[in-house]
Amino acid sequence: MPLRRLGSVACALGLAAALLAGCGAGSGEGNPRATEDSTSTASATPEGTESPEAETPGTSAPGDGAGTSIADEVQIVADLEDGSGFRRVYAVAPDLTDDDAIVDLVTRLHEAEPDALWWLYSNDEMADVLAESLPRTAEGDLEGYPAEWVEENTLAHLVLMTDGTERYWSVLKGWDSGTELARLPYGGEYG
Repeated sequence: MPLRRLGSVACALGLAAALLAGCGAGSGEGNPRATEDSTSTASATPEGTESPEAETPGTSAPGDGAGTSIADEVQIVADLEDGSGFRRVYAVAPDLTDDDAIVDLVTRLHEAEPDALWWLYSNDEMADVLAESLPRTAEGDLEGYPAEWVEENTLAHLVLMTDGTERYWSVLKGWDSGTELARLPYGGEYG
């Protein structure tokens, strides 16, 4: 197997492991549906089932009163709830030009959908393939998962983190967790 293919498989396995692990969901850490002192996981829902909230996110940006739709700024690829209780929304946002624009959009998406972990992509070239493969990746089946495309086209993702003393939402650049663009406050059970 060529080295590049092995790298893509390793990337996909890492993503699948992260999906399954739920960022420490077993201890309640990182799980937006767990309480602060929770020591058990949220009730299990099979990976890939549609979330009851699987509607187009945010009909208007909170607080603007003008009814501006943030849904016009992204194309939802998938809206899934995993077995750890995480709601994961995958979307294409092709018009983002810089890190400030990414942070601005992610902040507004988070305000509109405070229980969601967001993954934003720069184009929709492989969006259908990604959407079709996501439910299977959580079960360890990586056939058809577009790992190379995900690595090359992920603009940013939003995850719930902890530093050991407090929880916060982190806007991370790209597909891995190397560069934090911003921290958003953790405002309770979901936000």
